[in-house]
Amino acid sequence: MAPNKPGSLTIAGSGIASIGHITLEILAHIKEADKIFYAVTDPATECYIQENSRGDHFDLMTFYDTNKKCYESYVQMAEVMLRDVRAGRNVLAIFYGHPAREEGFQAKMLPGISAEDYMFADFGFDPSTYGCMTQEATELLVRNKKLDPSIHNIIWQVGSVGVDTMVFDSNGKFHLLVERLEKYFGLDHKIQHYIGAILPQSVTVKDTFAIRDLRKEEVLKQFTTTSTFYIPSRSPAPVDAKVVQALGSRPPKPPHWTGYGPVEKQAVATLDSFIPSQEKQVVHASPAMQSLMADLALRPVLLQQYKADPVGVANARNGLTAQEKFALGFKKSGSIFEAMRQFPSAIFGGQEKSQQEIAHAADNKALASVELAATYAALILADDGIEISADKIVTLTNAAHIEVEPIWATLLAKALEGKNVKDLLSNVGSGGGAPAVGGGAAPAAGGAAPAADAPKAEEKEEEKEESDDDMGFGLFD
Repeated sequence: MAPNKPGSLTIAGSGIASIGHITLEILAHIKEADKIFYAVTDPATECYIQENSRGDHFDLMTFYDTNKKCYESYVQMAEVMLRDVRAGRNVLAIFYGHPAREEGFQAKMLPGISAEDYMFADFGFDPSTYGCMTQEATELLVRNKKLDPSIHNIIWQVGSVGVDTMVFDSNGKFHLLVERLEKYFGLDHKIQHYIGAILPQSVTVKDTFAIRDLRKEEVLKQFTTTSTFYIPSRSPAPVDAKVVQALGSRPPKPPHWTGYGPVEKQAVATLDSFIPSQEKQVVHASPAMQSLMADLALRPVLLQQYKADPVGVANARNGLTAQEKFALGFKKSGSIFEAMRQFPSAIFGGQEKSQQEIAHAADNKALASVELAATYAALILADDGIEISADKIVTLTNAAHIEVEPIWATLLAKALEGKNVKDLLSNVGSGGGAPAVGGGAAPAAGGAAPAADAPKAEEKEEEKEESDDDMGFGLFD
């Protein structure tokens, strides 16, 4: 259906590296969008988006909450963006994502938008559904690699099969690739011939052929050195019912998008009355800190200077607060996260993060990852003999001023359900000696009996140790 209404929605990925993975194209959209919705993982990127936007901006992470199903949050995120689109605004949505990585070179490589990314966007298929394999055509043949009809398959350079020079006037070995496709997919399975548009005047090629048609001369002539084949799954792999049961989940189904059902309608109905949680930290940094973080991401020479002398670079930047300079001096991401975020109530009360909090965030590497933080909290609960639940995990991580998305706590609690974690831990790396024959305690040196008051002393010592080991910090007493 051709667009016939005002308003638009553009989806963009911010990549992984803070600010530096935002492409020039995305930056242009940031500068021109009427409204920006974003879900990014670092405060520097958040500041950069806000600084460069001319329109309104909104943090979609606001819709996450401890006792709220993530799916409900996702529905609300989608709906709140569509409301502005329906109102005729040009909306930009920015989500953090994982760019492709390339290895094997000593020179530093900056990730960009790959041809594969281009294809995913143009065809609109999800490579994580069924799985996806990408191979170069000649490599596929010379190494006699198998094709898996149960997943998505992408084959590069189909227009130059077996060509080992820079002369591309013939594709005489193409029939070998066709034979391989016929073997694994049959004659009638459909493939997509793809050439992504490069120049503004270019047109993206997306032509569908049955595999039997690939032997026709008029079809063969359409393939060039930039041609790629996308081969959809012929038949998904069967589901292992035992594994599904062990995971406690439902069998996966192919995505089938329909209109809102009861669950989605309920999520939308509660959208207008939604009140953001005050327990979520928001970005809170001086203009000087925002500017410096952007410069560190976009100016390689300054970044090298900072790595060599973080204190010197921080002191040379006017306008930084004392806490921000303190955090920059650690040269650790944990301290930067801590210094650039604060609870709304603390901001309203004029409170700043303490240097102790910033230093702790820099040093405690185990808590730098939200997944590890959730795991650590679960182990604390197990050590104290407290039943592990998602709510208790989040309570502990909140007490440590660490934001953990509810999904991590829920998945971890589900995985440990019914498990005696304390017993499992006691069996890992145990260095205790073997018990004496008969199970009794080994006699004291020289055969002397233990003193009469020894048991009481041991009991007091155990009480002290239990008190010291109460890692729940009294939250669940």
